Amino acid sequence: MLPAERYRNPYGDAIGPLEDFSRIFCVARSPLAAINSIIPENSDTASYSFRTRILKNRFEITLPTEAEDPDGIQSAVMSYTLWYELCMSFLPQLIYRVDRPEDDALLADYVGRPVRRSEEIGRNSRPKRRATHFTPDALDSLSHDWLLRFAEMAEGLGYPDDAAMIEKSAAGRAAG
Repeated sequence: MLPAERYRNPYGDAIGPLEDFSRIFCVARSPLAAINSIIPENSDTASYSFRTRILKNRFEITLPTEAEDPDGIQSAVMSYTLWYELCMSFLPQLIYRVDRPEDDALLADYVGRPVRRSEEIGRNSRPKRRATHFTPDALDSLSHDWLLRFAEMAEGLGYPDDAAMIEKSAAGRAAG
């Protein structure tokens, strides 16, 4: 919620506008693994409304309503992509892929402290709130432009395998 630069977020107080920091890192998670967590998060009205306002103010793009996107996949892809575009606008010096233990040493070096990995670190903080209907094949129904944007973000965050799967769907959409 930090990139939103608000004093309040759906979960309570926040820190408000960010000062000029000389050191910023971004915590990332596999885009394809994240979608089944984002879909139920989008059903939380406070969370979805908060992100919709932030993203609309920044990008002038409105996330789809439930009626426009009943399975929630398009809104989850858009939410992930736009939120990370917002995060990357702060020019982080390090992208910490939370689901990749090999990144622990990079983060430890960056912050000057050891990273204590627990078994829960690679998953959503609310694991009982997961959709199960999303698979990468479902991307075939999304627009070519959003698939390309999603793939670009996956690549930029260090998930080339995810990017390749998303690009495959985009190629199918372009051909079809």
